[in-house]
Amino acid sequence: PWRLALVTPRGALGTPSTSSEQPLPRPTLAWLHGVRAHDTRAALHYTARGELLYPAAATVVILELHSNPAAVSEAAPARRMRFYTQHDAAVSALAMHPDRTTVASASIGNEPSVRLWDSGSLRDLALLSGAHAAGIAALAFSGGEGELLASVDLAQAPLLVLWDWRRGTLVASARVGRQRVLGVAFAPNGGALVTFARKQVRFWSLEGGRLTSRRALHGEGAAHTVLCLSLIHISEPTRRTP
Repeated sequence: PWRLALVTPRGALGTPSTSSEQPLPRPTLAWLHGVRAHDTRAALHYTARGELLYPAAATVVILELHSNPAAVSEAAPARRMRFYTQHDAAVSALAMHPDRTTVASASIGNEPSVRLWDSGSLRDLALLSGAHAAGIAALAFSGGEGELLASVDLAQAPLLVLWDWRRGTLVASARVGRQRVLGVAFAPNGGALVTFARKQVRFWSLEGGRLTSRRALHGEGAAHTVLCLSLIHISEPTRRTP
């Protein structure tokens, strides 16, 4: 019916082309406005090259900041963007490897996968799939060499998965209660793994190929909802001999 309501404008010359071929030259993405921030956490990172990395729609944006303001010109603007565009749905989680170059990103959807890629070359390194049945809520690399990757999904009973991402294998998995998980974090020394949700913080350990957890103690009163969390490495105090 809408075709009957469309008429050729007055003064139009000839009949518009009905070719189904793509126009040339093919347009390229130069700038992307906005950032997905309303439901993501720990999704803003610095790369080893001093770039900012963050999600926007189904894209991960890499914002290059000019290191020499005096060299800024029309041909070389102060800021440029590069884009990782291999996701087919909105990116919902990001994690930066300790090397500050390798990135893990994941999206919403019923059968989401986690993509590992190089932020310098945008080259894909690994694809982790088959474990989650809902979109990914959070990602985190282990400390040290970053050999493990943790992912938590948006299922009604969220699933926590540990991956050996270089081999593409699942190491262990466990359910994390019934509350939506807001984030996951490893200790810098590669030890403790923590998940946090509404009025719930859990410390996880891997024992005999199984993930087990214990709840954090909040002291007196009701448990609080933790919105963000970061673990720091605290070295053992030096013992002084008399």
